[in-house]
Amino acid sequence: MSDRRRNLSRRGSALLTLVSLSTVVLSGCGSGASGDEGQESADLAQANLTFADYGGDLSEAMNSSWLEPFSEETGAKFTQDPSMDPAKIRIQVETGNVEWDLAEVDTWLANQQCGKQFEELNPGTLDASKFSDGYVTNKCGVPVLGWGAVLAYDKSKFGDDPPTSWADFFDTKKYPGKRCAPASSPPGQFNMEAGLLADGVAPDELYPLDVDRAIERWRPIADDTAFLESSTQQVDTMISGGAAMCIAYSSRVYDAVKGGANWQAVWPTVIRNWDNIVVLKGSASNEDAKAFLDWMSDHPEAQDQLAEQVAFASTADDSTGRGDPLLAEYLVSNHRDEGTSIDFDWYADGVDAASMKWQEAFVG
Repeated sequence: MSDRRRNLSRRGSALLTLVSLSTVVLSGCGSGASGDEGQESADLAQANLTFADYGGDLSEAMNSSWLEPFSEETGAKFTQDPSMDPAKIRIQVETGNVEWDLAEVDTWLANQQCGKQFEELNPGTLDASKFSDGYVTNKCGVPVLGWGAVLAYDKSKFGDDPPTSWADFFDTKKYPGKRCAPASSPPGQFNMEAGLLADGVAPDELYPLDVDRAIERWRPIADDTAFLESSTQQVDTMISGGAAMCIAYSSRVYDAVKGGANWQAVWPTVIRNWDNIVVLKGSASNEDAKAFLDWMSDHPEAQDQLAEQVAFASTADDSTGRGDPLLAEYLVSNHRDEGTSIDFDWYADGVDAASMKWQEAFVG
């Protein structure tokens, strides 16, 4: 992700990282199976799969909601590696020294590298009827983990006239105070969209992004903005009062509010995003890894279970965070009629040039 929204940096503590590194070893349950199903369970009982993610509480939720149930059914074993990095995927595939079988990646990267760094999946795994509208965007990744970037503000700062739009984020005269925004998601992602929407671009005309126009919209407030390298810094900034307004990841606003921050998300500004789980090209266990993704697509309740633990929505149905009103508020699946969505194909084609321009303008 670079850090992206989830790095704990988006997620968590040293203890959670140690938990993520542990190997999940659970016995199979194929004793009553017969025929092909029984043979598949017997084969998977020998499977040892390495799953690359970003660690922390989300990694723990994926373990308890996805990996452990699959292990209980099949006997397959998982090791979670919390050091996921797209550059490591590229090196592993190019050198043929593939250590990871499965990885949690950006959807634009799955679109870009489908058939190159990532294996195409079995027919039926990505049957669009198994997912909510629009989530399947390539032949290589199972869509998971709905989230987004959103304007969030300190409720104590603006009384009964709070910000309601991206234009307000850039209006430091009417809404004075420090801003914060992601430094890399990749670089410029969400910030460019916010700048263009603030400058009057209609959501349905946002792509292809006018990167130069977005940069010019940012120049007047760049010195008043803290560009944060990690998403944990977003939480810390909101809790400490280090900014009046932020472009923040929806899951991290939830974490901050849950932790006591008096902040509010402006949902009409949400820029929706989601991830993909992929199988690396050259994985020695690629068929077993594909079997796990088959299972994921056939078990929407696994995503629902995760969405009851952390503020990442199911892509298989519109999970509502039942039982926890605060969690429900921060699931983007409950705001599907608001805001806009990332254009993953545009990022797949244009991310390198756009990020370079952004970094030249604001990093140097």
